[in-house]
Amino acid sequence: MVAHLRHEVSLDQRLPTGESQRDALERVAEITGKRPRELDAAPGLPHGTERLYDIFAQLSAGRSYGMSGPMPLSSLEIQAWCSLTGQRLDGWELTAIRRLDAAWIKASNKPDERPDGA
Repeated sequence: MVAHLRHEVSLDQRLPTGESQRDALERVAEITGKRPRELDAAPGLPHGTERLYDIFAQLSAGRSYGMSGPMPLSSLEIQAWCSLTGQRLDGWELTAIRRLDAAWIKASNKPDERPDGA
């Protein structure tokens, strides 16, 4: 899952033009009629982890940002998401989400890989 996440972060990095790498590649596909392989080069998610990755993406989309960049997902944010969606996370799922979050924070703090979201 982490390899998939890192690839997604790299596509969300901002170019000097202000657009994301993903947007630029999609524009190339639109103009040329050929889809750049970078758009589809993400390692697949391991079987059975799609739901967990989707939960992380939902949580990450609502994350807070501080002066130095993105903040780790807080327990309160995760608890609020569970309450709002009516879903319950098992302990191993919470651990996996925290590990994904740590990887996302690490990748997003690289100067050339500032994502807009998960």
